[in-house]
Amino acid sequence: MAAQKKEENKKNIMLTILIVLWGSIFLLMKMHIIGVYSGMLILILLYLYLNFNLINLYFVSKRTTFKIYIFMLLDLIYLLRESFSLFSILIYFVAMAILIYLIMKDEGRNELPKILGFSGFYTILKIIFISMFVLL
Repeated sequence: MAAQKKEENKKNIMLTILIVLWGSIFLLMKMHIIGVYSGMLILILLYLYLNFNLINLYFVSKRTTFKIYIFMLLDLIYLLRESFSLFSILIYFVAMAILIYLIMKDEGRNELPKILGFSGFYTILKIIFISMFVLL
């Protein structure tokens, strides 16, 4: 039990470090110390790594994590190819609802609070990520 708690604390510290690093890269881009293209590449890679750690914090099932990885990849491709509109927001929330249903089907209804916590945190990270794109 103590080892599991220690591992969870280690993952939380890693998430915090990544979020701080993400913000500092954004600030360095706004101060024009880092170029826009290299900064965007760094932000995208940090975003993917942050999501990877977030997924591993909430889920351990390989089947569930694979579904989330596929969703994350399709979501990132759609984000980079399409413009920001109400239709794209609607598609995102429909896809997130489908993902929640598929995860709930694998994990069970008793894990619903954990699944909803994950989807809320994932959506907040997505909103912050899109806001960084818009503000650059």
